Amino acid sequence: LAPQGDWLLDKPAPGYPGYQVEYWRKIYQDAGAEMLHNTGSALRVYKTLRGGGAVLIALDVPGGRCTRFLGKPVDLDDGTAQLAARTGTLILPAALMSVGRRWEIQISEVLDPRDFADPDKLHATLATVHEKLIMCAPEHLECPPLWLWGRVSREGWFRK
Repeated sequence: LAPQGDWLLDKPAPGYPGYQVEYWRKIYQDAGAEMLHNTGSALRVYKTLRGGGAVLIALDVPGGRCTRFLGKPVDLDDGTAQLAARTGTLILPAALMSVGRRWEIQISEVLDPRDFADPDKLHATLATVHEKLIMCAPEHLECPPLWLWGRVSREGWFRK
């Protein structure tokens, strides 16, 4: 199960941006992931995890948790840590990494929510794991899209 924003599920824009959306859709389809709108998906995601299913959740989306990320404050969503703590679900941090002229998924060590004092500590650790993955190939980090973030600057990425 893969909750997604409207940008990926709505009709793609014409031209290159639309082509990129179609490419991402194909990646999810080929992986056998079922995409659904992230808005209103909490109960289904919760039930999927409680039932032993897998859910793919992005870390780098705006949310209410101010997190130290890549050396600056970033307002990140902390849904992954919150869900893991509530359901007892293990987290497998993963990232798409370049290898020569192709890509591969790199999976980091599992994070068990029972090993953390609270969801905040789990969230901070998850951010640190992703920082390390990003720093393996920082040249592939894209600028945060302004249509998704309210304010992006050298000082941080902010929801509003």
